[in-house]
Amino acid sequence: MRVSLLLLLSGIANPVFAQDFEFDETELVFELEEIEENDGGVEFDDAIFETEDPTSLALTARYQFSRSNTSLTTTDISRFDLDLEDVADWGALGNIEWKAQLSTQDKNGTNTLEATLSKFTLQNSYEDVSWKLGKMRIGWGELEGISILDIVNPVAASSGSLSGDADAGQWALSADYFIGDNTLSGFSIVRPAVSSEIIAQASDNTQPEFGLKYQRPSGKGQLSLYAAQLLPQSAVVNLGAGTSSAQPYNLVGVSYNYARSGVLWEFDLGYKSGQERSDLTGLSTHDRFDLGVGFEYALNSTTQINMAAYGQFWLNQKDKYYFPGGFEDKEINSGYQLYFSKSFSNDRWNTIAVFSGALDASVSNQAISIEYSGLDELKLLASAYWIQANSESLFSAYDGANGVSFSVQRSF
Repeated sequence: MRVSLLLLLSGIANPVFAQDFEFDETELVFELEEIEENDGGVEFDDAIFETEDPTSLALTARYQFSRSNTSLTTTDISRFDLDLEDVADWGALGNIEWKAQLSTQDKNGTNTLEATLSKFTLQNSYEDVSWKLGKMRIGWGELEGISILDIVNPVAASSGSLSGDADAGQWALSADYFIGDNTLSGFSIVRPAVSSEIIAQASDNTQPEFGLKYQRPSGKGQLSLYAAQLLPQSAVVNLGAGTSSAQPYNLVGVSYNYARSGVLWEFDLGYKSGQERSDLTGLSTHDRFDLGVGFEYALNSTTQINMAAYGQFWLNQKDKYYFPGGFEDKEINSGYQLYFSKSFSNDRWNTIAVFSGALDASVSNQAISIEYSGLDELKLLASAYWIQANSESLFSAYDGANGVSFSVQRSF
C-alpha cells in the first residue's frame, strides 16, 4: 500500500471541464486514503484476494465548511458526512466492496439531507481473467488529478447536489486478461450518466460507454494504449438554443512511465474526436489533442514531490467558441499541478501541500492536508484550501473561495 492523493482541485484549472462553474465545495475537498495504484487508476490487486481479516469495516465522520463570494453574494456551506464502508472476502464468490454515505448540508440556512450508495462492487478471477461488476470508478492514464485520458464517468457533484464523494461511480463491468507480462483490459457502461448539467439536455439519447486498454512493459517503464467511446464530463451548453448536450466522443491515446535515476517520468497523450463546442448560434463538433507530462521523485523514504503540466489543443478552429456567461473557450488551454508530501514519526503524521492552476494565471489554488494515524484503529484528517481567480476569466466565480474539512475514521 502507498499513500495516494485524490486531487479533485485540478479540475477547476481546466476550462474544458468547467462549464458548471458555480462554486461547489464538495468538488474541492481532497482526502488521503491507502489504496493500491495501477497506472494512475484506482484498482485492486487483480488476481489475488488475500486479506489479513475477513472484513475491514470502517466508519468515517467528516465536517466541511466553505465560503465563496460571487458578485455581491456570499455563500456559506456547512456539511456533515457519515461514511460506512467495507471490503470483505466472500470466498468463492469473490471480494465485495461497498461504501455508503449519509450527508446533511446547510447552505445559507437551507438544509438538505441525502443518502448515497457511492460504491458497490463484486470482484473475482478465473485463471488469467479478473473481472469486476458493480458501481465503480475506472481510472486511466499516468497523471493523477489531470484528465488527459479521463477518469471514466466520475459523476462529480453538480451544482446543488450533495453527491461529492470522491469514490462515486457508475454501474459498469470491467475485466482484465493477463497475457504473460502484458494485460488487456476493457470496460462497458450500458446506461452512463453525465456528470453535471447547468441546464436540461435537449434530448436524453445517452449512448453506452466502452473502452479497451493494452498494457505492456517497455524497457525500464510501462507502455499503455487506449481506445474508447466516452461521454463528456459535463454537458455542453448550446448558447443559441438555451439547452445542453452530451454526445459521445471517441478517444485514442497512449501513456508511458519510465524510471531513471530515482525519478519516475510520466507521459499521457490523448486524441479526442467529435467533441461538441458552442458558438453564439449553436453546437459543432471538433477534435482535440491533450498532452500531459510529469514526474514523481522521492527525496527520501518520507518525502516525495510530484509535478505535472498539461496542454489542450483544439484543431482546425475557425470561429470563436464560448462558455455560458460570455467567456471565450480558447484554442489552447494549459495548467500545472505540484504537490509535496512528507511523513513524520514513523508515518504517524502525514502532510501534503498542493499548488495548482492555469498557466495563464486565470486561476490558482493552494491546499494543505494533515493526517494522524497514531491511534489504534483511528485516523484523523484536517485539510484547508484557498482559491484566487482573475475577475475577467471563466473562473471569476471561484475568486476568494476557501474551505476547511475535518474527519475521523474508525476501523473495526
